[in-house]
Amino acid sequence: MAEDSNKICKDIESHHVHLCTLTEEGRKEMVACLSGRAEYKCGNCGAKANFATNLCDPVQLPEIDWMGDGADNINLEGHCR
Repeated sequence: MAEDSNKICKDIESHHVHLCTLTEEGRKEMVACLSGRAEYKCGNCGAKANFATNLCDPVQLPEIDWMGDGADNINLEGHCR
């Protein structure tokens, strides 16, 4: 029960547009649209969203540049450059 006390929505008036609510309602297309280029993560449930306004406890994700995973060395045909 104490765990739930840490999970409080910080914008209860907009809770109807938060990803947790939309997911519970089964609105998968809307959730996909609002999370395709995620820049924020919910501190409560871990959902990722494009905008902080779609999360109960938004935390900005760090910017990620080149990761060095080799993906930049593969062209669309799947051949190494």
